[in-house]
Amino acid sequence: MKEIVSANGKVKHKFERQLVRQVISAKTATLMNQLLLQVVTNGSGIRAYLEGFRVAGKTATAQKVVAGERGYSNSKVISSFVGYAPVEHPQILALVILDEPGVPVRFGGVIAAPVIGNIFKDALRYLGVKPRYEAEVAEKLSSEEVIVPNVRNLPITEAEGILQKKQISYRLLGKGSYVFDQMPKAGARINRNSKVILYFDPKEQYQYKTRGSQLVLPNFQGLSIRKVNELLIDMGLKLEAKGTGIAAGQEPPPGTVLAHGASVKVFFTPKTDDLP
Repeated sequence: MKEIVSANGKVKHKFERQLVRQVISAKTATLMNQLLLQVVTNGSGIRAYLEGFRVAGKTATAQKVVAGERGYSNSKVISSFVGYAPVEHPQILALVILDEPGVPVRFGGVIAAPVIGNIFKDALRYLGVKPRYEAEVAEKLSSEEVIVPNVRNLPITEAEGILQKKQISYRLLGKGSYVFDQMPKAGARINRNSKVILYFDPKEQYQYKTRGSQLVLPNFQGLSIRKVNELLIDMGLKLEAKGTGIAAGQEPPPGTVLAHGASVKVFFTPKTDDLP
């Protein structure tokens, strides 16, 4: 317990740190730190590896105890990975536990470690932890990266000119004369091989409307999985497909206002001869 704070933000009581005993020696702690680092850099937890950040951790795949019986299940497991970063001055610790994962390969290092890697990738940057690269890697990355310029509200010809001058590839979505949004946002660092997506003002070719930076979801009924996926990608949304065939329903329903990056669940049924 660090402190008790009232509803108005006033600290009512602070708890001082009390040293009970030293659980592990500095020498052993340093050794364990290096061993856990090797798990991620060269071992079973390599899928949690992040370029520029020293991540340490441990994988685990445990058989579950069978209720009411002695022994362990041969089919039910718990896959997990616990990790922390950066090793030299830890700022974040996370544990991912997957209880009875329904996938063929269930090792913690295969399915749990990547989750930690993805969490740390965003969280460390959010916490303001700067990546540290070896000199050669840093030079290579800096030469391959470019900062995205701001082209919002610019005429298409002017926006294209700015991107072309910086040798940045781009993709145009919709119809219009002015750019009303872009992805990634201005100031983001991207690989030079990546594309910047430019969104245009209303009456887009895919029949969805915009409200500021938000999207009004269209009706996908009767469309194939491929077409729905293409439209959602173009809109900056994600598809969660249920079933196969053509779209018969969706959640959220048509007309729902969504922000870029949201997921849309679409239900598909097998196509019959009398359907388009």
